[in-house]
Amino acid sequence: MTTQMTRPTRQGLVGDDDIGVRAAVACVSLALLVFGLAGLASANAALSAIGLFLYAFIGFGAALLLAFGYRGWDVVALSPPLSLAIILLVGVFLVNTGTWAVGPPLFWVLAIGSAFVHFMVLARTLVALHSRRLSLHGGPPAKRDEDGGPRRHGRYRFTVDTRPPVLLAGAATVVGFAICLGSAFAVRHLNPGMSGLLGEISPAWYVGLVLLAAAVLLGQRLVSFCTGLPVVALQLALTLTPAIVYDYPRYAWTAKHVGATSYILLHHSVNPKIDIYQAWPGLFSGVAWLCRVSDLADPMGVARWWPPVVDLATLLVIRQLSYRVLRDPRRAWLATTLFMLEYSTSDANYFSPQSAGYLLAIAVFIVVFRHREDGQRLSTGGSVLLVAMSLALASSHQLTPYLVTGVLIVLVLLSRATTRWAPVIMLAPAVAWAVLRFSYVSKYASLKELGNPLHNLLTPGAATRGPSDGTTVIVTKYVQGGGALLLVLLALAVLVRYRSRLHLTLALCAASSGTLIFANSYGNEAAYRVEVFALPWLAILAADWQPLSRLGSTVFWSLSVPVLLSVFLVADMGLDFLYAERSGDITAFRTFEQSAPAGSILIVIGYEGNFPGNVTGRYNVVHEEAYYHIAGFATDNAESASSSFKQFMTVLLTTHQLIPAPQTDSAIVNRQIYVLTAQQPAAYLAEYNYATLGQYGAFSTEFEGSSQWSVVLRTPTAKLFRLAASP
Repeated sequence: MTTQMTRPTRQGLVGDDDIGVRAAVACVSLALLVFGLAGLASANAALSAIGLFLYAFIGFGAALLLAFGYRGWDVVALSPPLSLAIILLVGVFLVNTGTWAVGPPLFWVLAIGSAFVHFMVLARTLVALHSRRLSLHGGPPAKRDEDGGPRRHGRYRFTVDTRPPVLLAGAATVVGFAICLGSAFAVRHLNPGMSGLLGEISPAWYVGLVLLAAAVLLGQRLVSFCTGLPVVALQLALTLTPAIVYDYPRYAWTAKHVGATSYILLHHSVNPKIDIYQAWPGLFSGVAWLCRVSDLADPMGVARWWPPVVDLATLLVIRQLSYRVLRDPRRAWLATTLFMLEYSTSDANYFSPQSAGYLLAIAVFIVVFRHREDGQRLSTGGSVLLVAMSLALASSHQLTPYLVTGVLIVLVLLSRATTRWAPVIMLAPAVAWAVLRFSYVSKYASLKELGNPLHNLLTPGAATRGPSDGTTVIVTKYVQGGGALLLVLLALAVLVRYRSRLHLTLALCAASSGTLIFANSYGNEAAYRVEVFALPWLAILAADWQPLSRLGSTVFWSLSVPVLLSVFLVADMGLDFLYAERSGDITAFRTFEQSAPAGSILIVIGYEGNFPGNVTGRYNVVHEEAYYHIAGFATDNAESASSSFKQFMTVLLTTHQLIPAPQTDSAIVNRQIYVLTAQQPAAYLAEYNYATLGQYGAFSTEFEGSSQWSVVLRTPTAKLFRLAASP
């Protein structure tokens, strides 16, 4: 096991404390607030949104942590999750109490209060530095500084570490990051072809990634700032690139989360009867609140830039959790690297309650985890964090609180928790909220699934056979599974080799997520959720693998990190052609939802759930249906476009299977029937072998040539048709 690097204290770690860190957090927070105020003063919604969103995401929590006496990396890592919890709780309060109008004043009350704390931190820092300078003034000229250098004329001598490895790691980080960002900006407004982003971006981008990976490996030989900086730079390069090159969020299903947020902006409330998103509105209401404060009318931009922001915050909490467990900064950053290169391949970092809940979950583990010899108990600040994040999780995501509770139970049973009440504190709000939303619980939870893991892994949706997957899909699935398997094998090797109580605790924490398979299928995603929630503990275990020789360690990790990076690229970006949203597609969906009469039906020629629908605040008064039989009902014997079109019209006009009962309480007046053909749904059907792109195009042409349909909108990637006479 790794040696203990620093002595634990009440709030953090002595060697992890630095007054400069607190001052830096305060300075950054105040700068963001000024940035946001400048945007409001100049009526620049984008500028105000950047400043105020990021201030709320950092400054609120940082002020509270600083007031409670937190220091160093604890402040850096825990500020975003605590801030997010505050944002979610305020949003839930506003939309459920009918007090939306007090949202902006409440924001400024919080902003002024937190800004005062940051000003006080800076003032105390300046006073401390001035006092220290006075105490050193006139001291003996030959007195040595901490770094061995002489103090001259009573002043600090600021030095830079000029060792070749440090300079090399720093240069590789800066150059590699600059190359990656430059390559991304060179292909902005990308409409991905068959090869997706990986085939469209410049080869220089890959050179930048190689430099960053080399810097990460070199940083493992250093005990300095250069250990973590390359990891952060690599994570930002990988997540900023899609946000830069695409005009919209990458995944089509992000649109429905934007729609839920837009609904709150439009109605200033939620209606739990509409869907599950409004029954657990934490993320959507919190983001809508910040949109209202910053005068941002469209939350789509928030969704676009959400992955790099939430991934960076998640990276920091993973680093701090790893440091608490391993107590070695280099191995903590190695665990963070392993986690980062596997987590994003699960597509879990998009704008969603899951990604927000995941960040809060890791922060809870930081607050609760302790070593047996620490003798540490939950402080007042820790109690506030635990309660705030438990309440925020309860109202934001249906699953996360229960998986977190499983880990907390393991920590309590093995005497690794700062409080025995942690599972109760986490579980009680979640159960209470679920009782209030029991109609959805009874709908999605089945007694037949309890104690039936095989059924939950092979639910009807997952087990139903369709056409064989395309080559790209198959390769991506195997690559993604291979990356997870590598971490599992490394974790098992560490557990078998060391067999310590700590390693057993980590293994049981990872295994606790497997209880989901025995409880519920969770919409055919049980196995996927188990992997995601086991990942932090597997990464920490794997990072503690120590080959017998230093050369063996260098060779092993020098091969493993590039392999995992390659896995990341294929698994995370290899299917962009299928999933990336196109501007023309979004425009067509928005046109329908914003202008169609209440009760109107949009039939998307595509597969259910794999198109960017329900994207506006009117999504609840219209209905969107999927139809994918464009090659005929027998996919192994494709029909002509003409006969497939006739089959479609028969289904539409005769059986009425595509016209469900109205999904709104509003009076149905002049309901219209629309059809949408678009590039992204076409790409999905083609890659999953439901129909070729040629068949899709021919099917779309049938609508253009039919007197029964008229073209409402034509974009570079989509066509919107309306039926001449509604059935």
